[in-house]
Amino acid sequence: MTSEIISRETETQRRGVKAVFDLKGWSLGHALQINPSLARKISSVLSDSFPLKVRGIHLVNEPMFFRPVFAMIRPFLPDKIKQRVHMHGTDFHHTLSDFFLPDVLPPEYGGNGSGIEDVCHAWTQELLQSENLLKKIASHPTGDTSTSAGDALISEENETKQLTEGRCLGP
Repeated sequence: MTSEIISRETETQRRGVKAVFDLKGWSLGHALQINPSLARKISSVLSDSFPLKVRGIHLVNEPMFFRPVFAMIRPFLPDKIKQRVHMHGTDFHHTLSDFFLPDVLPPEYGGNGSGIEDVCHAWTQELLQSENLLKKIASHPTGDTSTSAGDALISEENETKQLTEGRCLGP
C-alpha cells in the first residue's frame, strides 16, 4: 500500500526513496525463513517490481546473524542496489546523518525531525484517506488505474522531503 501511495507523488518519482529499516527484534526464526528462492524474490522486488528508484536502503540494529542472511540475498541484487545498501549496526545515530538531513531523521535515529510515532500516525491517516483509491487499485486486474487531479493523495507541499527521504516507509 505504501509504495502505491508514494509512487503517485511527483517529487518522489523524480528523487526516488531512501528507507531506514530497523531490524531490532529480528530473530533467528526470521533468518531461518530466508532461502535462495526467497532471496531471489526479494531481489526481484527491489530491482524489477518496486515502482520507484531506490536511492538507499539503510539497516540499523541488524543482529550478527543478519550478515550471513544478506550474503545469500546479495548475489541476486543488481550492482546499483548493492552499492546502496548500508548496514549501520547499533551505533547508527552518527552514521545515518551522513545520508539523511537532520530535519528528516526522527530523534530516535539521531535527527531533529518529528518522532517516529507521530510520523507513523500521520502516514496511517494518509493511508486511511486513500482507502477508496487503494480499493480501486486492488480491484483492477493490473493495479494500473488513472486518477484525476482531484484524486491527488499527497500534495507536493505535504512532507514530500520526509517521504522521499524514507520516513516510515515499508514495502
